[in-house]
Amino acid sequence: MKIDRKILTVGFPLLTLFAIAGCSSGSSPPPPPPPPDATAPTVSAVQAPAGTVNRTVTLTVTASDNVGVTDVRFFVDGVLLGNDTTAPYSIDWDTSGEAEGDHDLSAEAQDAAGNIGQSAVTVATVRNVLQFIVALSGQQQVPAADSQATAQADLTINLATGAT
Repeated sequence: MKIDRKILTVGFPLLTLFAIAGCSSGSSPPPPPPPPDATAPTVSAVQAPAGTVNRTVTLTVTASDNVGVTDVRFFVDGVLLGNDTTAPYSIDWDTSGEAEGDHDLSAEAQDAAGNIGQSAVTVATVRNVLQFIVALSGQQQVPAADSQATAQADLTINLATGAT
């Protein structure tokens, strides 16, 4: 702090005035703290392989935040499948334990402040069990036969377990 000392005589006993000039201690006051992070991350819809899925498939999302994403969680039918903490965000989904048919896939991203952003729901169709129906006739023999006999076979293959 800089102090200027002035002596004034105004017909009274000695009067001393102190003037504070510039009030500087050598550093400026600290800046105000930044406002709290209230912005939730954005998360793309879960990307799964096109068409039906079977066995183990990789699910991916893109997530971003104004400060930074700390965690991305993946869900199948609302049940937590797992998470990833580093971009690019992905997880392997083993469909062998899933029922045949449609399943809702979603994800949520969280930032360091605890804000959570959610993706839209994507539907994936699990089809681990394939069925084939084969119909044969004499015309399909090599060489072709004039027989009127026919046959049919139903084949079922579980792609996840290998069972037939």
